[in-house]
Amino acid sequence: GVSLTPALGLNMVSNSTTARLGTDSSGSPIWAHSVNISATQEATTTTKASAEANGGTAAIGVSLALALVDDEVLATTDRSITSVGAVTFTAMGKSEGELEAKAGASGAKAADDNGNATAGDKDVDTKVNDQLTTGKTKQANSDVGDSAQQGKTTTTVTDDDSKKQRSAKTSEGKVAVAAAVAVNVQDSTVTAVVPNAVVINAGGKLTITSGNTTGAKASADGTASKAEVGIGVAGAVQVVAPHTLASLGTSSHTVNGHAITARQYGNPAPPVVDDY
Repeated sequence: GVSLTPALGLNMVSNSTTARLGTDSSGSPIWAHSVNISATQEATTTTKASAEANGGTAAIGVSLALALVDDEVLATTDRSITSVGAVTFTAMGKSEGELEAKAGASGAKAADDNGNATAGDKDVDTKVNDQLTTGKTKQANSDVGDSAQQGKTTTTVTDDDSKKQRSAKTSEGKVAVAAAVAVNVQDSTVTAVVPNAVVINAGGKLTITSGNTTGAKASADGTASKAEVGIGVAGAVQVVAPHTLASLGTSSHTVNGHAITARQYGNPAPPVVDDY
């Protein structure tokens, strides 16, 4: 028999780790011997889709491996701090993504004579956006994630700029048909911050450190063993955005030296440090 059902691997992920010193009803600073606020997150997302058919069945249709990943790590305080000793804020994050799409034995439907998707079929971008929209709807209907996490996914799925960034295209234009497509949209943010108007008074050193390592791998195998049935074109698209911030907000601070560092997480090389 011949199957016309494409294979789909879809991940819509929002991971968040936060260490935060909150306020109290009095609004007064916290008094302590020393303060250490630290958040660490290591996240790996693996997405695979294979249209390889069992039992000799030829599978005609695109194989889609799609991932929308938002990883966040935050170390901060909403409350002023008075400490006899050192005050430390540390945020560390590692975000890894791996996608693999493998076409079926017969590849995808061939394009028409003009290089466009045939009547009744859709181009690669449309297929990708349709599946992401369906996944987003299921996420909302199943109450997966909080409102903030769902909001980030919604923006990534529906925003026009996001659609342009993840478009499957070459210098000659958009890809109309493909047997295997891997699309990875990965946003990794690591922040260690003392906000504006929060006051740090410390007899020891104030240290604010953030570290971020973001890695992604996307592969698409469009090999089609029966080229007379379909095509074996493959496409892999990656949109990876790492953000690393270490920041001391505007206020009147009194400390015995401070170091503010934003670096790669796990990097053995000496970081660039503002040390006073």
